[in-house]
Amino acid sequence: MVVGAVSRDAGVVAGGAGAVVLALLLETVQSALAIFYALLGVSLLAPVVGGVYLRRAGTAEALGSIIAGNITLLVVRFGPPRLFASVDPVVAGLVASAAVFAVIYVARTLRVSRRVTR
Repeated sequence: MVVGAVSRDAGVVAGGAGAVVLALLLETVQSALAIFYALLGVSLLAPVVGGVYLRRAGTAEALGSIIAGNITLLVVRFGPPRLFASVDPVVAGLVASAAVFAVIYVARTLRVSRRVTR
């Protein structure tokens, strides 16, 4: 009970701090909404599509793709401009999200098939 409350409170504080940092970095409400919808798309596209079309897709694939996609999007969006000048942050986040989803799915599928054959 206490661990759940502490982790929930830590998540609320981290989310609030992240929102304040983004509010300070972004100049307009339009850019804040663009980041929000980009994060939403990167977070949900690979897990939802993978969950619909793959029978054994699970929580590990979804969480891995959400984390990888969000981190990639934020790094490309707010990283050094010279390094990411020609890379669209949303496309980079979607590619990273799909790649991590696929890697975890294949790794879990191989592990399960090895257990079954033994």
